[in-house]
Amino acid sequence: MPTYKSSMPRHRDALIQTLQDRSIVSINARVTDISKRHLQTVLAGLGLPTTEAADEGPPEEKLFLKSNLNYGGRAERLLAQEVRDYFGIATPHKLTPEFSTYRVAERQHVQPIAYNLADVFVERFIANKDDQFYRAFVLFDAVVLSRIVADGVIKKALDAKQREDCFLTFSEESTGFPSAPDDLTRRIMVDVASFCKAFGLEMGAVDVLTDDKNVPYIIDANSTAWGGENCDRPGFLDHLRSGLQGVRTQ
Repeated sequence: MPTYKSSMPRHRDALIQTLQDRSIVSINARVTDISKRHLQTVLAGLGLPTTEAADEGPPEEKLFLKSNLNYGGRAERLLAQEVRDYFGIATPHKLTPEFSTYRVAERQHVQPIAYNLADVFVERFIANKDDQFYRAFVLFDAVVLSRIVADGVIKKALDAKQREDCFLTFSEESTGFPSAPDDLTRRIMVDVASFCKAFGLEMGAVDVLTDDKNVPYIIDANSTAWGGENCDRPGFLDHLRSGLQGVRTQ
């Protein structure tokens, strides 16, 4: 899915209003920018921890060089030029890394141009000794928060060595998520709930990394996240489907 969707489909706002007038729910209607930089701007506005790196800092600090575009701009690269022109989608800058070429480097080895290209995103490298991360699968009120242990610089649910699913709902937010199994899970859910409301995410996935002090950092959100690996997980789809209950247009 392209990163910037305000012009997809054409006359997007008018279409959404027409659907709403007919009591048809438009999922993720407010999600028009899933770039890394916009995500971190939303987090900063909420007072949540952010990862965007400055060009000045400890020379040995590890930074993560990735694309500002969703999945390295793969969707933008695959579109024919006439399609990009029709929707007003820019071609990724030639120096923008593809997903498979994301890398970690010390600040002293990062070229200054990396901080000045709109399509390149440089963030502080967040990791923990347990190689764990969290992925929140969201469908309106329902959330499956998975704690996943996986090797590699880029953590993927498909590469999980261990995984635990926790079934929660955003309706618990007002009481502090009492059904969460521990304080870290509760803190992550509070952050994810605030973020999804501000970002407009009603369906999709949110990735959260923790450092060794158990500080959670939201590092990615995707409104079209792949989830085929979840189909056979006990209770997973049933719980997410429950999030559709009571959904109404505003």
